[in-house]
Amino acid sequence: MQADVVINLGWHGDRYWDGHRYWQRDEWMRMIRVPRIIRRTM
Repeated sequence: MQADVVINLGWHGDRYWDGHRYWQRDEWMRMIRVPRIIRRTM
């Protein structure tokens, strides 16, 4: 029998799961407010 895997992105208490790691609330809020710099490679 095969088990289903469920990944719930979002807030879990005061931590945010982005699919890779848990973020504390203050660091997640800081991260989403910082504009991302996209480098263009030629």
